Amino acid sequence: MNGSIFVDTNVFVYSRDASKLDKQTRAAEWVSHLWKNGTGRLSVQVLAEFYAVVTGKLKPRMETAGAREEVEDLKTLLRCRNKLHLPPFPWHNPG
Repeated sequence: MNGSIFVDTNVFVYSRDASKLDKQTRAAEWVSHLWKNGTGRLSVQVLAEFYAVVTGKLKPRMETAGAREEVEDLKTLLRCRNKLHLPPFPWHNPG
């Protein structure tokens, strides 16, 4: 497979959804494959949606600390041509 592949929020959510083990396994394998090959892409919107879903709608919900850590890890996967200056996520305490 050539080129970049945008990964939607649902794929990341399924990779964490223990209530749907078949989807969880496939999503986790897909995400791992894309990032090992360097072809996966995501957006800041995906990060925000992922956090909202896994800490709100997902049953059981992820603990906020774990979800924050996951988002911070996923932020390293953002790629763009120009220097990207992200505003701090809501949990960052400027102090």
